Amino acid sequence: MGLLPEAHRLRSRGDFQRVFSEGKAVELDAVRLVHAPGSGRVAVVVSKSIGTLARRNQVRRRWREALRGLLERVPPDRDLVLIVRARASRLRGREVREVLEEALANLER
Repeated sequence: MGLLPEAHRLRSRGDFQRVFSEGKAVELDAVRLVHAPGSGRVAVVVSKSIGTLARRNQVRRRWREALRGLLERVPPDRDLVLIVRARASRLRGREVREVLEEALANLER
C-alpha cells in the first residue's frame, strides 16, 4: 500500500472549506463525492460513525489505495473530497474500486 502522490493530495483547511462551500456532491449509498474547480487533487474523509480511530484509519487507507489506482480518472480541473460513510466500511478490494468507479462516472455526467 502506498500514499497518494504529493501533487494529488488535498491537504489544507482552506482547500477543504473551498471544496465544501463551492462544490457539488455526487451521492451514493456508500460514499459522498464532493467536487469543485481545482487542480486534480483528492482527499478521503471517513465518518466518525465507523468506530475507533484505528478502524477509521484502516478504512481510510483502503479507500485511498483504491483511489490511487484510479487517479487517471480524476478530472485535472477538479478537486475531490470523498466522504466514506459507515455502510462502506465493510467493503473490500474490488467492491471499493467499483464504488469509486461509479462515483467518478457520475462526476463526469
